[in-house]
Amino acid sequence: MGFFKKFILVRYTILLVAFLLPLVMFVAYSYYQYRLNSITDELVFRITSINDNTDNRYSEEWRWRHMNAEKDRKKLASDLRNELKYLSAIPFIICAEFEEPISKRIFGAWPVPQCSIIKKESTKVSSKLKNNSVFNLYYDHFYPSKIVNEEIVTIAFIISSIFLFLLSILILANYLIISRPVKMIINAINDYNKNHSDFNIKTKDMLGKTHNKEDEFGRIAQSMTSHVSASEKYLKEIKSQRAQMVRDLDDARKLQDHILPKVKDSSFPLGVMNKAAKGLSGDFYDFIHSDEGDCFFILADVSGKGVQASVVMVYALSIFRQEVMNSKDLKEIVKKINYGIATNFQGLFITAIVGSFNTVSKKVDFFNVGHNPPIYLSEKGDVELFSASSVPIGIMEELDSNLTKEEKDLSNGRIFFYTDGFPETIVNGKEIGEEGLIKKIKNSITSSAQETTNNVMKQEIFNPEKLADDMTFMTLGPLK
Repeated sequence: MGFFKKFILVRYTILLVAFLLPLVMFVAYSYYQYRLNSITDELVFRITSINDNTDNRYSEEWRWRHMNAEKDRKKLASDLRNELKYLSAIPFIICAEFEEPISKRIFGAWPVPQCSIIKKESTKVSSKLKNNSVFNLYYDHFYPSKIVNEEIVTIAFIISSIFLFLLSILILANYLIISRPVKMIINAINDYNKNHSDFNIKTKDMLGKTHNKEDEFGRIAQSMTSHVSASEKYLKEIKSQRAQMVRDLDDARKLQDHILPKVKDSSFPLGVMNKAAKGLSGDFYDFIHSDEGDCFFILADVSGKGVQASVVMVYALSIFRQEVMNSKDLKEIVKKINYGIATNFQGLFITAIVGSFNTVSKKVDFFNVGHNPPIYLSEKGDVELFSASSVPIGIMEELDSNLTKEEKDLSNGRIFFYTDGFPETIVNGKEIGEEGLIKKIKNSITSSAQETTNNVMKQEIFNPEKLADDMTFMTLGPLK
């Protein structure tokens, strides 16, 4: 028999006993009342209606016939019952007699000669009949009320003890059959959660040695063991794959850092730095020196993050470097990058600054293609912003014909290019915006473009652990 069938059988047995206990007591009480009435009627009132047609009206014995007897029988029965002091006291009838002026007949449990003696110590009930004769009944209690009450208390104690015993069995069965195995399973799962890295879970660990593995709980434990073991194996595979992915991303990040050039000469009027929010960066930059003294540069932000953005980054960098070597025309470079992204990476786009800086004339030319406005800061502290002149790269195959090139002389100031991670930085629940960034730049100015960039990136609000987006910052221009 399965566990649940056993449990249901035990539980319903106890519930049945608990339900039947008051019912049995009620039936016992009702039966007692019935016996009290029937004994009273049977021993005392064995009479019929008085036969008015006979000469000797008492020559015929009175006898009991049925419940719906005549008025005399009912009246006598009622008078007797009113005399009973305890419901638990069953009367034992001593004798009975009729009294009338002419004749007398006595009915009793003992011979008539003894009735006169017994009557002195017994209780008398008299009832006048319709023929004016008197019926005298003498009775005593067969059981004293004290003894009867003690017996009733004893019976109630026995019944209550049996009920409590069965209830205790139910509680013990509930613990042994349900609580204990469930607790074992829960403890085993908790142990697994704490030590899942090296925990070899088995059915007996969940079930315990004292329980039947063939019942419902045993099958539950076996099923859970199978699922947990499979989950453990799956988690190990996931951890292994995740570790491999982390290593691959780390290698890719190192490769990305290697692709992005570094400023080796601190006196060079260009400084740049990149910080990835997570893993691979979607921001990128590049700068290439030409023989004519020009420095071609790009600072861009690819939509999206991760591997996809890094692939687009590498593709855009390759076009930028190829076109710088071939044409050195900024507008043509922008168009080539746009066409390549639009035709090969549909749904992705790039915001970018593409420009060139002449180290001799100290002039910078650039196109702002959907990017954040560059910030120009003069030596006197004057600020100028350059808004975008076109939609981002990759939105359409042909850029706007209004693509406008910006020019600025950096002899008396510097220009700063940055990605949207800077103005979107949250401080006290608000974005710092361009104004907040300008304050940070002013507090970071040094004679070296790279040191200025480093100072901006080192500020606490731009901590890599708090970054929500990638950040790339470029400083361009000498400082006298």
